[in-house]
Amino acid sequence: MRKHILIIWIIFVFVLLVMPVSTSTSDIVGSIPYSDKIVHLFMFGIFSFLIICNYREKYTNDALFLVSALLGAVYAALGEFVQSFIPSRTCSVYDFYAGALGSLIFVTIYYVRRNKA
Repeated sequence: MRKHILIIWIIFVFVLLVMPVSTSTSDIVGSIPYSDKIVHLFMFGIFSFLIICNYREKYTNDALFLVSALLGAVYAALGEFVQSFIPSRTCSVYDFYAGALGSLIFVTIYYVRRNKA
């Protein structure tokens, strides 16, 4: 069941990344400072968290945390690359940074909580 959630999340994030942005949506989102960065932070942070949840029983070493953070960063980079080909979207290195940071934050929180218990 957890793998289904991960797959659904991957598809959901991809759809959000390639969906054309209407002017009404960009006006609403644009009125909140850094809202797009916050969204990227959570999208890729949750992605990395779901990877850990799916593979923590199979891989119990610390490499899992590094791999999940790196996969989150790679997915964020891939998303920005794909957006560069969509006319109504823009490729932003800062969106990539937000996604990679989100992956790192979520993985770090999980790692600290796991080692605290």
